[in-house]
Amino acid sequence: MSAIVIENSLVHYEVIGRGKPVIFLHGWLGSWRYWMGTMEAMARRHRCYALDFWGFGDSDKSRINCTVSDYLSLVDQFMDRMGLVDAPVVGHSMGGTIAIRLGLEYPHRVSRLVLVSAPVVGRSCTPIIKLASNPTLNRLFWKPAILTTWGRPLLHRWIATNWQVWYREILEDVLKVTPEAAQQSGYTLVRTDLRSQLRHLKMPVLAIHGTKDTVVAFSELAHFRDNGMADSQTMAFEKSQHFPMLDSPAEFHKLLIDNLAS
Repeated sequence: MSAIVIENSLVHYEVIGRGKPVIFLHGWLGSWRYWMGTMEAMARRHRCYALDFWGFGDSDKSRINCTVSDYLSLVDQFMDRMGLVDAPVVGHSMGGTIAIRLGLEYPHRVSRLVLVSAPVVGRSCTPIIKLASNPTLNRLFWKPAILTTWGRPLLHRWIATNWQVWYREILEDVLKVTPEAAQQSGYTLVRTDLRSQLRHLKMPVLAIHGTKDTVVAFSELAHFRDNGMADSQTMAFEKSQHFPMLDSPAEFHKLLIDNLAS
């Protein structure tokens, strides 16, 4: 376990492997652990970095500001502290939205984007995120007992393959999220609309989405087709829901390794 302090707030991160760097960004309610299998699969070719956003995982829980913009700044400063001038950035769900904004606002940082189940339009996200982003509802329902009760049926809808294997770890991650981080990040995420800005991405982009995704609408993948982007590819995972890297790991890892080597 490694940690640094950025803006007087602790940031937990993990590093695995040797070679060219690549950065992994987790999604809403998640942590770096979603990427553990992928990082291990890539460790022979890449030095893989994954961090926990403030209010998530093992990063600072006292942080007041936990918006998507705060996390964008966090990634920029994290790269500075790691001595990374630029790198491919792989983002899942909310982490994918942050990765897109990183490519738009800090293009010198991003040599390549890989976006997994990433919402371009925040309204495409599940109503659960919209409800959690409401301050009143968040205060009423963001309680361990309620989260635990709803965790099992939701995970069954979010992960297609072996969801029982991931149940305990993902529930642990959900219970670590502070109400403020869930509310603020969710609020700013569902109000995001990056459709008109995608054409300004100048780096290669690979967008991946599970056809059975119930968290972020599969139709979001279409935004990366025929939109004037310099270099974009899309891939639909027929057997995956919201977590292609967990549902179809062998296929996902091969695609990612081949893409970063191209």
